[in-house]
Amino acid sequence: MGKYRLSEDAFLLFGSPVTLDDVGSPTFMGLRQRGFCFDLSVELTLDGFGGGGVTCYMCENERFDLALRRRAGALDAVLKLNIGEAKHTAKTLPPSGERAKLMIQADSLSYRFLIEKNGSKHFMGQGSAKYLSSEVSGGFTGVILGLYTTGETAAKFQDLQISYRE
Repeated sequence: MGKYRLSEDAFLLFGSPVTLDDVGSPTFMGLRQRGFCFDLSVELTLDGFGGGGVTCYMCENERFDLALRRRAGALDAVLKLNIGEAKHTAKTLPPSGERAKLMIQADSLSYRFLIEKNGSKHFMGQGSAKYLSSEVSGGFTGVILGLYTTGETAAKFQDLQISYRE
């Protein structure tokens, strides 16, 4: 519990060496996806070296991550699509600013990922919903929408909004 500080206006998560790729206990908090069609957004600020972001998580091998990561002092935005052994970086945006709004727009066929940095929205890519299904990856809990951080990072998540559509 020392990795989490929760308040009414922010979630502060402290990273560790354990990542979402590991069968372990990464710094992660999430809730089960309740329906196919939803919009999610959250403001993220990173402090330190490492990364953090939002994930559509079925298991450590099947998930889609939209994250900020700090390397060599610069902050990048990255979309990673993990489907079994295929771990693909779909897009990376160059650094600008110290914070960003991460967004997911989902329907029954796909998850679309966007990032807003310095007032400009950028489409990062999309992942097919079928790859996060129990038919592909097994399991029974369904997709978890989560916030996470890794490395020597403090990730501050603010203004988390999730709204489901018909």
